[in-house]
Amino acid sequence: MSAPAAVSRREAPAPDASDGFSPALMMDVELTRPLPAVGHDGRHRRAWVLGRLHGEPVGSCFIRLDPAGLTPHQLGALLWPELREPVIERFAAAGLPEPATLTGQGLTADPAAWPFLLRRRQVLAAAPAISVVICTRDRPDQLAACLSHLARQEYPRFEVVVVDNAPAGDGPAAGRNPAASLPLRTGTPARPVLGP
Repeated sequence: MSAPAAVSRREAPAPDASDGFSPALMMDVELTRPLPAVGHDGRHRRAWVLGRLHGEPVGSCFIRLDPAGLTPHQLGALLWPELREPVIERFAAAGLPEPATLTGQGLTADPAAWPFLLRRRQVLAAAPAISVVICTRDRPDQLAACLSHLARQEYPRFEVVVVDNAPAGDGPAAGRNPAASLPLRTGTPARPVLGP
């Protein structure tokens, strides 16, 4: 099976309904982990891939998808020509040897020496306290999902304020907080605002 060619952003096919335009599959790929296989869902003929090194975005490109999909090794071969230069620059900045290629196994890079992660730790150590305000009304499942995602944040100092606008039930939906570790405050407005 041959892999389809990568397409640079300059050469990426422009949306054109006359040629049977199909949406692009959006992918976020961590290059320091094993790469994913890309299946073909019958809908997407191309993918837009954002490549990251230890969480840092280093580049993006479009790749063509064919009905056979892509193995992790094929994905690596398609991404490498587009992402090689910024990857090599990041490895040089970290004092690590230049990788020869990107395989399906991903790249090996010691996170302890990675400049982006070192700087990130410094920034987070001095991060200001922030409040995340969530306005909701009678959407306990969506609120639970939102709180669950917030509980996975790595930002060190934040609180969550849930404003439950005129709840129909027994009080604020946040009382059923699935992420009990979150610093959470709840309340309802004195004058609820109801939509049309």
